[in-house]
Amino acid sequence: SQPIEFRIVGNVISDPFAVDPEEPSDAEFVCPDVDDMFCYPGEIQSEDPFIWIDFIDSLPEIPSLTGEELRSALLGDWWSWYWRTIGENAPPLTTQDSFEIDADQVLSVPEGQGVLSNDFDPDNTAITAILVDHPQHGSVVLHANGAFDYTPSAHFNGVDEFTYKAFDFVDSSSIQTVSITIGTGVTFGDFDSSGAVDAADIDLLAFAIRNQDSAFDLNGDNRLDAEDLNFMITEIVGTTFGDANLDGVFDSGDLVEIFKHGQYEDAMPGNSGWATGDWDGDGDFTSADFLVAFKSGQYEVAASVTLRTPHSFPGRQIPDCNWLSDCRYANDERR
Repeated sequence: SQPIEFRIVGNVISDPFAVDPEEPSDAEFVCPDVDDMFCYPGEIQSEDPFIWIDFIDSLPEIPSLTGEELRSALLGDWWSWYWRTIGENAPPLTTQDSFEIDADQVLSVPEGQGVLSNDFDPDNTAITAILVDHPQHGSVVLHANGAFDYTPSAHFNGVDEFTYKAFDFVDSSSIQTVSITIGTGVTFGDFDSSGAVDAADIDLLAFAIRNQDSAFDLNGDNRLDAEDLNFMITEIVGTTFGDANLDGVFDSGDLVEIFKHGQYEDAMPGNSGWATGDWDGDGDFTSADFLVAFKSGQYEVAASVTLRTPHSFPGRQIPDCNWLSDCRYANDERR
């Protein structure tokens, strides 16, 4: 048979082999889920336990490589050798690709580094990329030559994937996955790296706004102001002003929560946070916070709850509805 010249095929990121090609033996190729069958690279299954050994014996000399280098070097030659040996048209062979980008950045990959750059057809025919599954956390435009443009969902951090097939106009490859890691894995707005965006992060943003720390510019307008706080509450946390306990609604439970801390106009500057009534971000719980909260018009009243009169919260004064521009309830009425 004609010797096969070694070559490095693309930049193989994942391990295409189910076993270690440096130690070929019959037992290593036994299919774990199929009786009396042997599994080889490229999802090849056969009753023959010696295919890999025959392939190795056909090579003039095994390169002095280890690990991923050897896997990459052997993969293309293995695929060509196998299909030439059995005398059938060979489908394209694909390998997994991985990419990394920052959050809220578009990933544009040219043909030379695209999904087909480390795929090949043993017959050396042209291949084209066909999108199979779209990503769940963004959108992708996959071009026939393997180039693609990926746009992640706003503020998404984590791993997104899409799948494709390579087609040589006769046969298709198996489905292959492209993985894209977006950001660092830290949730957008999680300033204290606690793993969640909560009241502590809102307080950190409010403090940054008061001190003009530009690193906290969430909405990207190159200004640090109330719009960033609004962006945090409505877009990142996904709630409304007044939702002190961050359960997704502004209701009587939030009013009970804030008053139990006793910080309403307590003459102690800067001692309040989101969970204790400071909803406008100035560091204090005052009547101005009610203006901000009720202006959103998102106060919810359960059908079984009767509202207290404005002055009936023990020991606290709550302004009457006539100064709340969007007050949606009246005293002692149910919504």
